[in-house]
Amino acid sequence: MQSAPVLMLIVATSFGEVDWILPVLAAYKKKNPQWQIMTLFGHEEIFESLVHNRAIYEEFAAISSLNIVPREIDLFLSRNISPDQVKIILKDFNEDEYAPYKIYLESRCPDALVVSYPHSNYIYSNRTTEALQIAASPDAYSRHDIFLLGSEHDIPYWSSYVDVSKIRTFGYPVFDEGWMGKMLHAPSFVESPEMKMAVNAGKVFFHISRHPHRTYLDEEDYFYLMQSLVEEVFSYDDAVLLIKPHPRQNIDSFAEVLASYDPSRWMFTGLQLTQLCSLADVVVSFFSSGIINALAAGKPVIEFYRFNDKNPDWRRLPNGATTSIYRELGLAVPADSRQELALQIKSALAGTDSVWAFQQKAYTLHCQERENVAEAISDCLLKEWAAKKERVAKGEVSDEDKPARQLGYMRNFVEKGDYQAAEELVESLVGRYPNVALFYNELAVYLYQRGEVERAIRNFANCLGLDPHFGVAAVNLCHALMEKERDGEALEVILSFQRTVVEKQDVLVELQNALKGQLPAEMFDRLQKMLNDNHAS
Repeated sequence: MQSAPVLMLIVATSFGEVDWILPVLAAYKKKNPQWQIMTLFGHEEIFESLVHNRAIYEEFAAISSLNIVPREIDLFLSRNISPDQVKIILKDFNEDEYAPYKIYLESRCPDALVVSYPHSNYIYSNRTTEALQIAASPDAYSRHDIFLLGSEHDIPYWSSYVDVSKIRTFGYPVFDEGWMGKMLHAPSFVESPEMKMAVNAGKVFFHISRHPHRTYLDEEDYFYLMQSLVEEVFSYDDAVLLIKPHPRQNIDSFAEVLASYDPSRWMFTGLQLTQLCSLADVVVSFFSSGIINALAAGKPVIEFYRFNDKNPDWRRLPNGATTSIYRELGLAVPADSRQELALQIKSALAGTDSVWAFQQKAYTLHCQERENVAEAISDCLLKEWAAKKERVAKGEVSDEDKPARQLGYMRNFVEKGDYQAAEELVESLVGRYPNVALFYNELAVYLYQRGEVERAIRNFANCLGLDPHFGVAAVNLCHALMEKERDGEALEVILSFQRTVVEKQDVLVELQNALKGQLPAEMFDRLQKMLNDNHAS
C-alpha cells in the first residue's frame, strides 16, 4: 500500500501564522482527504498560545494529525513517516537564517514543494507608486518554489528579496466569508467573556495595541497614546474597552493605567482579531496590520499613533513627515493627538461622515473583493506540486545544486565527526553562493553543539567576515568566546558590530535572550560590566 502524502506546516514565531494559513489547510484537506497534514512548531510556547485561542485551535486540531518541535525532526522522519512522503512544505516568509530547522527539514525532503506564506496581513508597499526591483541574491533570504502574498501592493517591496517569478497573490484567506462566519459562530467565541461584556455594554471600543520599540514607537509616545486612549474611551459612561496586546507586549504599565477604572469595563484578550473587531462599535489601533481585520469586519478604524523618524519603512509625505502605509492607501483614519482622537471617535459613532464610507471603499479596492481565496491557494498548491513532481521525474530539478540539500550533507559530516569535510563543503557553497553568509553560521552552530567550540568560533568569524551585519552570528560568536573565557575578544565583537550604540545594544539584548534559562547566563553580566567599564574609560 502506498504511503499517504504529507503536507508539512512550519510555524516559527507565533500562532498568527496558523491564523493566516489555516483556511487554506482546511480547504486542502477537504479536497484531498487522503493527504496528512502535520505541523512543526518552532517551540512549545507557540503551540500553547494556539491552544488558548479555542476557535482557531479546534479547527487546527481537526486537520493536523501530528505536531512536533525541531529536536524531534530526525525521530519523526525515521519513525512516523519517510522523507519522500513529504510533498509540500509550508513556512512563514521570515528569513531562513532565524529558523535553521526550516533548511534542515527541506534538506531531508528535497523533492517537496516549498512554499513561503505571510504571517500577518501587514502591507509592505504601494504598487501604484513603487517600481519592481531585481533581487541580487534571492536564495539568501529564503529558499522556496513559490512565495505567497496577500496583496499585489506587496510585490515591489518583496521583489528586492525574492524572485518575482515565484510570487503568487490571491488575497487574504482569513477573510473568506465562509471562514469568517465559522469563526464568528464558534461556540468558544459566542460563550466567551468578551462576548458577554460586549452584549451588556452601551458602546464597545476595541484597541489593537503595540509596545514601545526602538524603531516603531518611542516610550514617551506610547504612554501618551495609551493614557489618552483610556481617558477618552471612559469619558463615555456606557463604554467598555477590549485590548489586544502585541504578542511580545508587556501589559503591566497598561494595566496600571486601567487600574483606576472599574475592572468590569475593560479586558485584555487573546481572541482572534476578526472576532474582536466584530464586537466593536469603533476600533482604535496603533500601527498594526489589524487595521485590515477591522475593515474586513466592516468596522470604522482609527489609527491612533505618533511616528518617529527611526523606521526606514515609514512612508514619507511630500512635506517630509512620516506616516503609515495604511493612511497612504486610505485604509486608516488618522489621529495623532487626544483631541483628534476625540473628534474621530465622535464621528465614527455617528457614522455620518463620508470618511468611513471612503475607508471601506479603499478596503474593497485593496482586497479586490476576492472570494474563496483559501480554495484558490489550495488549488495552486496541488497544481504547483504536480508540476514540480513532473520536473523531478524528468531530471529537471537537481538535488545536488540545492543549498538546503548541501546543508543536509554538511550536517551529516559533522555528526560523523568529519569536520574537515563539512568545512570544505561549506567553502564550496560560499564559492557558488557568495552572498549567503548563513552557511558559515549553520556549520558553526552544528560544530558548537558537538563541542567543537574552537572550530565553531572560526566559522562564526568567517560568517561575520562575509556579512558584518549578521546579528545572529555576532551573538553566537560572543557566546562561544565567553564560554572559552575569551571575554576581551567577545567585547571587541560587540564594539565593532555595526556602528551605533543602539545596534550594539541590540546584540546585547539578543545575547541575553540566547542565554536566558541556561547555566552561563552570568556571561551577560560580565559582558555588560566590561561595556560599562569601556564606556567609563
